[in-house]
Amino acid sequence: MRVDSMESLTLLSLNTQATSPKISSTQSIAGAGKKQRRFHFPFASPHLVPPLLLRKSEMSGLDAPDIKAAYDAVRSDKDATNWLLLSYAGAVGDKLELSGTGNGGLAELASRLDEAQAQYGYARVEYANDSESRRVKFVLVVWIGEGTRVMRKARVSIESGAVKRALAHHSFALDARDRGDLEEKDIVARLRKAGGADYNGGRG
Repeated sequence: MRVDSMESLTLLSLNTQATSPKISSTQSIAGAGKKQRRFHFPFASPHLVPPLLLRKSEMSGLDAPDIKAAYDAVRSDKDATNWLLLSYAGAVGDKLELSGTGNGGLAELASRLDEAQAQYGYARVEYANDSESRRVKFVLVVWIGEGTRVMRKARVSIESGAVKRALAHHSFALDARDRGDLEEKDIVARLRKAGGADYNGGRG
């Protein structure tokens, strides 16, 4: 039975564990004077989906006790800690670790960002609501330094979702590429526009 080259390549590229093909129709091959069976392979089996397209459940390390403790400290009204920073534990892999905390606000957090890495920050921001009151809000920072490896950059869009779930309460997530993106006046302006928004429930 003759098949054209494109169909041959298609058949060879299919996973051998795929659902058995079904004969759906026949078609004449130009100039051949014969009937050609056409097969349809439903792309339904999960094992046929490219690994990079499969959603990861959670990232490694996010359930570490020190990360949870730092997150609780930033959110606490009784603790001076107002930011935390998570970094990847190695050049490859998705394991995150706590790489810093502090009480110097956004400026201090910005100074700890690494130009060669992707990192995740979480900061408490306080600003005057009127002459008699102050508001407390929280911001998630997704940082990609200029020198970050290409493959790491590509994975951040997927892996940041797990970080957003772990550091759940924030008024908005800031995609930062320059330390200047963390200027407090600009962040406060965005928080004022966001008002009482908290994309994960609870105090933003």
